[in-house]
Amino acid sequence: MSEPTQLPRELYLAFQRERGGLIAATRPDYATVEHLRAIAARWREVSQHFYAGYAYREAINFAWGDIQVLGACLTDALSEFEASVARSAAMGLEGIASLRMWIVELGMNYRSDDPLIVRDAIRALREELAQRLIQLAAEAAEDETRAGFLIRGFRLETDFAGTWHPEFLEFELDSGQIAFGLGSLVLNIESAFRTLVRVGDYVAADSVARKCPEAFMSFGLRGWRAAVAGFLNPEQAVERFSEAADEFARDTHDEERFKVTGSWSSINVDLGQSIFVPGLVWLRLSVRQKGQLSYFEPRATCSKARSLAGSIRKSAASESSSTHLTKSSAGIWIRRRLRK
Repeated sequence: MSEPTQLPRELYLAFQRERGGLIAATRPDYATVEHLRAIAARWREVSQHFYAGYAYREAINFAWGDIQVLGACLTDALSEFEASVARSAAMGLEGIASLRMWIVELGMNYRSDDPLIVRDAIRALREELAQRLIQLAAEAAEDETRAGFLIRGFRLETDFAGTWHPEFLEFELDSGQIAFGLGSLVLNIESAFRTLVRVGDYVAADSVARKCPEAFMSFGLRGWRAAVAGFLNPEQAVERFSEAADEFARDTHDEERFKVTGSWSSINVDLGQSIFVPGLVWLRLSVRQKGQLSYFEPRATCSKARSLAGSIRKSAASESSSTHLTKSSAGIWIRRRLRK
């Protein structure tokens, strides 16, 4: 079959088989960039915007060395992910995947945009992602599905032909994983709870946690739930942060979980040691000086909690926000601030 008559999926999968995921030793590789851009354009013509965005994203890997070509690939990738989010129903899994990839590409900040603008844009997208996950959970018929959307996260697989298949596991998933299989792409999607923790909306995170308390089965999740309770209830901060530190310290490598999820991160252990333990020392010393928790002025205690929360978000590359934008206002705002 000649290339002009091949479907974009066939062309893209053939490219993956031939290249095997390898990047050219010499870049920019203009021929490969143009090949991927042509595939992306075909997907765009048939309104398969996620796949078009992903192909443009792949082209970035071959455009290093030419900032103009790289910038064009990035701009087109962001435009396609945005188009997918805008046209996808709130319940659509393609929209979830597009928000996931939109966040990833903005976070790379290849064009060296103002970091504050990029941060705010990512925050808005994460809030939209959390809202869509909550809506999906509200319509879910099975407990495991609700737990995945709200608390644990899930795997989302597509065959590059418009089919989307979610997989829900008993464990919390590493949201950073992206895997390419035989004719399919698998994304790990972070839960609504963990997404809201990342943006610092602890009130919303606590509300989500209360909807599905039975899903907090891992040390990391239980640690974050305790931490959220500590931020929201200063009078219980010592107890809740102690609980969080203890849970995080136990979140060590688990071989059985690793066999299922394929990954493990020490981030929770590191956060417990570098953030929560020093914070507890401060809290306990202050309590000991007065012998009672009422010593804390509410405003001062909340300020300390916010400072501690800010340190955690910085360590986890997360930002704070309490503003909820709709998908249309988020897209308009981001286009206005980031498009050049």
